[in-house]
Amino acid sequence: MLETLSPPATPAPRLGGLDLAGVILSGLCLLHCTLLPVALAMLPFVGIHYHADERLHLLTTVLVVPVAMLALITGFRRHRQSWIPTLGISGLVLILGAPLMHDTLGHFAEAMLTAVGGLGLICAHVANWRRLHARSACCARSSCCTG
Repeated sequence: MLETLSPPATPAPRLGGLDLAGVILSGLCLLHCTLLPVALAMLPFVGIHYHADERLHLLTTVLVVPVAMLALITGFRRHRQSWIPTLGISGLVLILGAPLMHDTLGHFAEAMLTAVGGLGLICAHVANWRRLHARSACCARSSCCTG
């Protein structure tokens, strides 16, 4: 009795390039915005007082924005899925706009808006990578790609 053996499943390639950098940077931003306020709130209990330095937000922005824009624009040019850069740009708007709303909404709301923006940006980078990988796999298997 002959059995048909199916080819072994090939593991999905790892997240790479600008999308990997974007996920890492956005993830660090997310950790900063969610864990740092908790850690800072605990400092007075051990006798340490800390005043927030906004240079960290500026540095994060200088790193996150160009990586995100480059990854999402170049990805869109290949996969043409407009919802992906829309999600990413929405995340960037929240990340960039939340500090401007600090005086109006307070620190907690600023942190939450920034965290939601960071999650949106991470999701956009992962979706961008997945669409690019799906298109590459399709092109490798058949002639479904036109360009």
